[in-house]
Amino acid sequence: MSRNLPYEGYLLVSDMDGTLITENFEMPARNIEAARAFMEGGGRFAFATGRTHSSAGAFLDRVEVNTPCILYNGAVIFDYADKRFVWSADLPGAALELAREAIRRFPEVGVELITNDAVYIVHESTATRRHTNNERLHYVITDLDHAPKNGWHKMIFAAEEDRLPVFADFAAKVPNRGWDMVFSSTNFLEVLPQDVSKGSTVLHLASLLCIDETHIFAIGDYYNDLTLLRTAAFSAAPAEAPDEIKAVADVVVGPCELGAVADFINCIDERLEKAAHA
Repeated sequence: MSRNLPYEGYLLVSDMDGTLITENFEMPARNIEAARAFMEGGGRFAFATGRTHSSAGAFLDRVEVNTPCILYNGAVIFDYADKRFVWSADLPGAALELAREAIRRFPEVGVELITNDAVYIVHESTATRRHTNNERLHYVITDLDHAPKNGWHKMIFAAEEDRLPVFADFAAKVPNRGWDMVFSSTNFLEVLPQDVSKGSTVLHLASLLCIDETHIFAIGDYYNDLTLLRTAAFSAAPAEAPDEIKAVADVVVGPCELGAVADFINCIDERLEKAAHA
């Protein structure tokens, strides 16, 4: 490891919402500066988010990445430099029936289908409208019969905080035909291809980059980050993360709005310094 490139051969993967960016969609200056320094020091920096490639890419004018990113909560690896999908996984067609039953039984729950090209809203709710507005998503309103029949990387059930757990209890009892479910916020229950997560995909990304698994660093704040934190060799959670998330992380850093990612990079510096003198 070069003294001038202290992060060479290391991969740092950061969740976005609640970790790198605040609930007001702002990015603390400390995070921007620290991420830039990490890359200038030879490190690989990438997002790991549930956002689409266009939604996550809207932040590249504030913080750059020098590595393909994990999007759609692990169902996609997207290379912003080449503007291409490097790898992706799709839900089985049987997920259509899960969506159909959800619409029939829970009219207050919105349903979104996410593909390479767009977000298809097949059932609207207050939560879906808030989602598309907050993230400025390109979306198409349609119904299940006219939505694409394949190529869905994930499906989102969107509802208010008091109703989503009720729906989640129902969805957990539906026979599983090839998917996993995870809460990505208090308003979103996401359906992903089975055995696909941020954690599984970060290993695939590291392999593509020829980076050793022991050189993966990760930070995240919610339940969809659990597999990522468990997979990383060294992990962190911001101070506001649920207790279950902080219990999994190796370190708990400061609040998101004060620069949690920058705090974590300081912890990485200390870890590398100790290793160098061990």
